[in-house]
Amino acid sequence: MRINNILKKISIILLVSMLVLGVNSTLFGKQKKVDKTPEEKKIAAEKDVIEPENDAAYWYEMGILCSVYGNDKNAIRYFGKVIKLEPENTKAYFHRGVSYGEIGQYENSLASINKAIELDSEKGLFYYGRGRVYLLAGDKEKAIEDFKQAATMGNHDAQNYLKKAAMVEWE
Repeated sequence: MRINNILKKISIILLVSMLVLGVNSTLFGKQKKVDKTPEEKKIAAEKDVIEPENDAAYWYEMGILCSVYGNDKNAIRYFGKVIKLEPENTKAYFHRGVSYGEIGQYENSLASINKAIELDSEKGLFYYGRGRVYLLAGDKEKAIEDFKQAATMGNHDAQNYLKKAAMVEWE
């Protein structure tokens, strides 16, 4: 008998607690938001000056983050936004090409990396990246040519690949 009374009291306490919590959450949800002070409004406005849709650096960073974490489809989209805003941005072309390569779209990958090389043929990294895409696509001869070019330009990854994996003389 005594246990039944205790269980009833616990049940009532739990029920009342749930009702009180529900009422409180409803009340807190309907509270008025206090207006910001003029200084807070000014600070908030200054933070919103840069509109991401027109900020190539923002989209570039988003593309890099996506590619690092394996979200290459979104990376391609973000690098495309950079290219629309800055058509001469070789890094955006290159990284978009790498992302295309990661998802197996080798023609798009090569087209994008070739554009980066067309705009700046002095970056060994671009040749190394294109060589990696050629390897993925199964064209080892073109890959080795690009690795040699990249190695000559000082790219250490290409140098290491040629020495260790391909066992090719390149100097």
